[in-house]
Amino acid sequence: MAVQDQPARFECLVDALPKAKISWFLNDKELTAKDGFKFETNAQTSVNTLVLTKVTSSHLGKYTIKASNIVGEIEHLFNVDVLGK
Repeated sequence: MAVQDQPARFECLVDALPKAKISWFLNDKELTAKDGFKFETNAQTSVNTLVLTKVTSSHLGKYTIKASNIVGEIEHLFNVDVLGK
């Protein structure tokens, strides 16, 4: 759940060896910094965070985080609803 016009953070723990490449998707479209999304990784805790600086109705939908390395890949899906003010 995210509140319109407010920031939101979505976190996922990714513990992989070798280190995994992390990709975030919204409704099956890969997200990029050019789209206004911010990505953070804490190397000490292995927590990967997707940051929305200001939630809008365009952020509504199905999110996927994908971790992949030479061993394989795994995905986690979650839905985000946007609440109005």
